[in-house]
Amino acid sequence: MITLRGSLRYGWLGKADPNREPASFVLFVPGKRAMKIVAQDGKPMLAEHLISSVNLHVEVRGTEAGNTFRLLAMRKLDDLPLPPL
Repeated sequence: MITLRGSLRYGWLGKADPNREPASFVLFVPGKRAMKIVAQDGKPMLAEHLISSVNLHVEVRGTEAGNTFRLLAMRKLDDLPLPPL
């Protein structure tokens, strides 16, 4: 279990084809590669769980698994500026 701080965005990772893949929630942590946010079972998170945190600085708890982050908990850190992409 780890805790990370970064910004949450909604879109595609890398060279994903927007015509073939649905957009996903992506966590950007300074000094790390971008990671898709998924549920603990590896399935995509429902939009209603994360949409209010998009474009905000967040702190997340969970585990890294490849290019995904299996989310256990998240809180908004509104007082901190977003890092540049």
